[in-house]
Amino acid sequence: MSKGSLPSSIGASILGGMSKALPESAWWQALLESCVIRRNRAKQLLHSWCVELGRAASDLPQAERGDPVLGEVDDKLWRALRELPKGAERAAAEQASLARTGIRVITRADAAYPEGWLARLDEAHLPYVVYLHGNLELLWQPTVTMASAAEPELLAWAATQDEVVLVSVFEGSWQAADSAQILVLPEGMQAAELPQPLVRACDADHALLLSPVAPGIQTSAVLLNACRALAAALGDVLVSNGEAESAVWLAQLLPPLPPVVRSGSPAELDALLAGDAHHDGGRGSLDLPPAGPVHFRDVESAISELGKTGRVPDALARRLRESHQLREADDADDPA
Repeated sequence: MSKGSLPSSIGASILGGMSKALPESAWWQALLESCVIRRNRAKQLLHSWCVELGRAASDLPQAERGDPVLGEVDDKLWRALRELPKGAERAAAEQASLARTGIRVITRADAAYPEGWLARLDEAHLPYVVYLHGNLELLWQPTVTMASAAEPELLAWAATQDEVVLVSVFEGSWQAADSAQILVLPEGMQAAELPQPLVRACDADHALLLSPVAPGIQTSAVLLNACRALAAALGDVLVSNGEAESAVWLAQLLPPLPPVVRSGSPAELDALLAGDAHHDGGRGSLDLPPAGPVHFRDVESAISELGKTGRVPDALARRLRESHQLREADDADDPA
């Protein structure tokens, strides 16, 4: 038996059966929470293995030590991969317990992962496992992020909008509203003291809670600032009390930034969400060409051109490459 392979074909069979029984999110959680390797190293591995190549994290324990995707494999990493199945079992049990209270788990590679985070945040700032409670479909509706506590005027305006969702960071208090809400928690789901009306709003699909940390994690100043960036990245518009406050919320975001509206300006919100010509949707002074079909030499040149107007999410780039490969396969099979 070589040091760089599984103990036996029987062991590989057992691992393969186990990987099918456990949710993929459990394998992600287990690797990220490993006490053997640093979290940043775990994120790099998950990005290379799962995000870029589309492989399942459950296949990592069966990887060969010489697999180039793993990069330089030291004893710590190899030990982490060998211990991953046990960690995934524990994580799966935790997630099953959370599911009974309405809390679900998604990963960086899931289709339900917020597109705003992929488009506006650097990879290093993305949470790779997200705990959520409520209606995920709210992420695909027009959103207004509130940097400050919601003012009565803003709540009254939101109540007149059919689909607008208010986004904020939960900082210990919550104000009910007629409009749906998304709240980013700067602490774990079980550590947060959530008002029961808010929990009931989530159960009724009228709200969505998102937490980027494990359920028992307590809040901190660093985590609060990180969650402000997550909330700002979800918004089509940011409402704030001034430039100083806006700067804090937008500091970690990549361009194009969401437009900023000063508190108490519902008319400006109407114009922005309606796509008024006087507003550029946060694109700044970009001189964009007229809309129309654009032709590219190949998929890589398309990704390069798209990158000139902002960061191209890895998921989008992967889908473009996969679509191109499928098209080439179809052409090869076509006798004409």
